[in-house]
Amino acid sequence: MRHRAIATMLDRSGRIQLCAEMHAILARRQLSPNVTRLDVLAPRIAQIRQPGQFVIVRLQENAERIPLTIADADANAGSIALVIQSVGKSTRELVALKPGESISDLVGPLGHPTEMIESGAALCVGGGVGTAVVHPIAQALARRGVRVASIIGGRSREWVVFEEELRRLGPVEVCTDDGSYGRKGFVTDAARQTLDAGGIDIVYAVGPVPMMRAMANLTRSFGVRTIVSLNPVMIDGTGMCGGCRVSVGNETRFACVDGPEFDGHQVNFDELMDRLSMYREFEQQSIACADGDCRLGQRASSS
Repeated sequence: MRHRAIATMLDRSGRIQLCAEMHAILARRQLSPNVTRLDVLAPRIAQIRQPGQFVIVRLQENAERIPLTIADADANAGSIALVIQSVGKSTRELVALKPGESISDLVGPLGHPTEMIESGAALCVGGGVGTAVVHPIAQALARRGVRVASIIGGRSREWVVFEEELRRLGPVEVCTDDGSYGRKGFVTDAARQTLDAGGIDIVYAVGPVPMMRAMANLTRSFGVRTIVSLNPVMIDGTGMCGGCRVSVGNETRFACVDGPEFDGHQVNFDELMDRLSMYREFEQQSIACADGDCRLGQRASSS
C-alpha cells in the first residue's frame, strides 16, 4: 500500500523542513514511451554512491525486488535518480508512483564502482535505457579530466534519452534505427568510425545484450579495452541466491557482488542471453494477470 508519511530533513541552508518519508518520490519525468525517471529521497546513498553502482528497490511488502542503476545523484538535496524501463507488472507499478508517494524499501549502493581511467579519451556508448547507465560513468570521467565522447541510440527520436545531460560532458552522436533523428543505423556503425580515427583508450558500452556483444566484438578487433554492464536476474543483491551468475573468462561471477560491470571481451554473452530468457513466459503471464487477462490454471480446471 502506498503511503505519505511525514518526516523532517535539513534543507541546503541547514533549516529543518517537512518532507515525505524516506524514499519518497520527489519528481517524476517521462523520458521516452516506456522509460521514466524517478528522483527518490535517499540521503545516505546520495552521499556515498559511485558510478556503476545500483540499488535494489521493493515497492511494498512481498513485492518483487528490482535492481536499478543510480543514474544521477544530488548529495545536497539527498536524492538519487532512478531510470526505469516499464517492461513488466512490477516496473509498471513502480513508474506509476507520483511525487509525494514512496517506495517501501531501497537498499544500496550495491556492486563495484566503475573502473576509471585517469587520463586520455573514453568512448561511452549507450543503447536505449542503457544510456542512463552510461551517464554517471561519463560524469565521473569528465570530472577526472578524461576526454569523453558519447554515442547513443534508440529506435526513433522519442526513444533517445539523456542526450542533453551527456552533451554537457562532451560531443554526442545520436543514432536511430529509422533515421528520424541523428544518424540512421546502429551505434556500432558510428563507433567503428570513431575507433577507426584512433585515440580512444577505453570504451564503456551499456544497452541491450545484443548491442553490448556487438560492441565487444567490434572493439576486440581494435584492441581497445571495453567495459559492459550486465543485467541478469537479481534477487538479494548479496550473491547468495545465485540468480545473477554469469560466465566471465570461463569463470563464474555474480553480477551483484562481482559486477555489474565486467570486461566485455571476457563475457559469455550467449549464456547471458539464455539466462535472461528463462523467465520470459512467467513475465508474460504476470503482465496478463495485471491486465485482467489471467488464464493461469484454466487448462487444469477445464480438463
